[in-house]
Amino acid sequence: MAPIPNIGRPAAHALKTIGITSLEQLTGVDKENLSRVHGIGPKAMDILERELERKELTFKKHEPLPFTPGFGVFGSLGCNNAPKKEILRDFAISFVEGNKNGLGMTCNEDVKFQVVKNEELRGIEEVYQYISRDKYNVSSLELKSLITHGKEAGAYGSLVTVEGEKIELAWFIHFKSHKKDALIQDISFFEVR
Repeated sequence: MAPIPNIGRPAAHALKTIGITSLEQLTGVDKENLSRVHGIGPKAMDILERELERKELTFKKHEPLPFTPGFGVFGSLGCNNAPKKEILRDFAISFVEGNKNGLGMTCNEDVKFQVVKNEELRGIEEVYQYISRDKYNVSSLELKSLITHGKEAGAYGSLVTVEGEKIELAWFIHFKSHKKDALIQDISFFEVR
């Protein structure tokens, strides 16, 4: 495995915090998302791209999202025409970003939100107040697993803050119905720091 070229200490540290330690691992991430990771600037991106080309490698093809978060999002983001998986993906990103509009597009107005071992919230406004209060200073989010079946779903991911803290997140979800465009009705949320 080829080592990461000299891209400067902040950029090298940013790559390390998201688990990238070799040039080959860069083929699993897309350029657009990587450029949004805190600490990786245009100069580092140019160096990485040139080194990939020199090794006859490329960044992963960009999987567009319906909105652009202010941080890098990695993982299997393409939902292959699975509408509930798209809702789950968009909810997880909106939750981490503190995006009220995104929550409104993915959750029922009277959504029930259970913070495991902590508190229960009712309605989009209470959920938004919770995530605004505990908003993460996000550098990147990796969605490791998005699973849907009928009315049930689960998502697991990890985020890295700008300060370098890694936080594991999981959501267990019930949709309002079996319909493909059903919104989220119940959420149980776990966070491990």
